[in-house]
Amino acid sequence: MKVAQHRFSAFHLTRVSMSAGESYFIPAAENDISIGVICTKGGTEHRPSGPAVHLPQVGEGLLLNDGATAWSNDAVGHNDLNLYAPVDTEWVCVGENGHGRPELSMAHSVGSLAIPAGTGVIVVSGSFSLDGITGGPDGYFRPRSGGVTLSGVGDVILVHPV
Repeated sequence: MKVAQHRFSAFHLTRVSMSAGESYFIPAAENDISIGVICTKGGTEHRPSGPAVHLPQVGEGLLLNDGATAWSNDAVGHNDLNLYAPVDTEWVCVGENGHGRPELSMAHSVGSLAIPAGTGVIVVSGSFSLDGITGGPDGYFRPRSGGVTLSGVGDVILVHPV
């Protein structure tokens, strides 16, 4: 198992990679700060210690952690999660860091992507360039004062101003 954590001014980012058969425990306090998650490979099962939850699976896109999705029990009360990977699995989670709860959306690019002013970009997969800087998975392009064009191929999470 590999857990990579990154802290940025507007949020923190965690990428978890699990091999088939591994388990990962997430305490309720970490669920409380999650904004959204995207599964980039495989999927997980919840080994119940509380209410049933819907966990992200590959291909579902960005699942926001709100009452509609409630992947970490937001709608039913916070509980610990004990995740099990039946197959090789990887996901990326964006969490609060005490500076507000930014809005997130997902985008896929096959060449270029218009980014509105004030919007940050998290690279989920692929490689992207902006203003002469190139970033790969877990890279972050800070918001610009004007709209810009991001170049590259892959998936990104857009971090919209609060």
